[in-house]
Amino acid sequence: MNLRFLLRVLSACGLLGGLVAPVMAADWFQTIKISGDIRYRLEDTQDEGTTGVIACQDRQRVRVRLDVQAPLDENWRTEVRLATDESGFAGGNGDPGSRNQTLGDLDSAKPVWLDLGYLEYKPWPALLKLQAGKVPNPFKLVGGNKLLFAADLALEGMAGNFNWPVTADTSIFVNGGGFWIREVAKSYDPMLYASQVGVKAKLLDNLTLTAGLGEFFYTDLTNQFPLDCKTAAPTAAVPGNSKGNTLVMATGFYQDNYYLTEGFLEVAGQAWNLPLKGYADYVLNHGATHFQKAYILGIIVNKADKAGTWEGGYNWRLLEKNSLLAAYADPDFAAATIDGYGHVLTGSYAVTDAAKATLTFIRDRKTMSGPTAPFFNRFQADITLAF
Repeated sequence: MNLRFLLRVLSACGLLGGLVAPVMAADWFQTIKISGDIRYRLEDTQDEGTTGVIACQDRQRVRVRLDVQAPLDENWRTEVRLATDESGFAGGNGDPGSRNQTLGDLDSAKPVWLDLGYLEYKPWPALLKLQAGKVPNPFKLVGGNKLLFAADLALEGMAGNFNWPVTADTSIFVNGGGFWIREVAKSYDPMLYASQVGVKAKLLDNLTLTAGLGEFFYTDLTNQFPLDCKTAAPTAAVPGNSKGNTLVMATGFYQDNYYLTEGFLEVAGQAWNLPLKGYADYVLNHGATHFQKAYILGIIVNKADKAGTWEGGYNWRLLEKNSLLAAYADPDFAAATIDGYGHVLTGSYAVTDAAKATLTFIRDRKTMSGPTAPFFNRFQADITLAF
């Protein structure tokens, strides 16, 4: 029994009512795209501490994602993605910044969560895209950097992307949205309202410049306990892990507001017949009076996108403790805190078109206390298969 016949039977029985006829007319199910990936990771961390004793942890982790995209017509599309993740606490949801599942819990079954689930509408397909639901990150992250947001973060709310080609070589883009951070009964919900505006211009045959500014406005955080997915019921005595952000001792709430201004730049070209990309991202929190800034400087050489190709990357980051909202920051850097600085070195090789091996080494100081702060080292070896 094929899907078309089944839909007709259900329609005749009145189970799908008026929805089936337009669905069948569009034959949308013939355009469904199913994809996904599996990543296996070996990870070693070394915390040099302040006592001279090195604390080590070795673990193996897996990330599995299954994605279904359904273009309904030239204006409408929807996407649903499921992914592994670790529960923050018993009965709670997963970690917002990571889809990894650590192996070794008595061979127990691993939870799968809703990673993406949104509808998309393009009133002018070449210019404007609107999304609502649990949406992919809509903001420009030059060089794919993880300064503002963890790579796996999916925001919840409404987003829009506008792209206007001013000339054949120059376009202006605007990204923005409003997102729920936490739903609070009988009180104000902390929100994120954000926008970016930028320009992408082809300066020479092999040289492209992308630059812009962003504003990220988090509301009502000074009336909130830390946004910690691992704490079920935060209190002033046990407010949860702020991951470096400063708290008010008496209340356990965030000390500062988070009103972030961002400037970003990316230059892409070629050198020695290899693709080359340099990028920078700088953030200043106007809502804090101390430890307000964060930035990243990086370079990417070549691209591992076909069998036998390779890619190398390096970036330097500095994160002051009240510069960014730590709950959304990269969980791999500075021992999963917002207070540190250091180096990230990566290398990838495409074994086949669908298989990629990646090595990552992170060496950072996990506090801003100066050159005597202890180092934290993280080594990751990944193999990723995509289908």
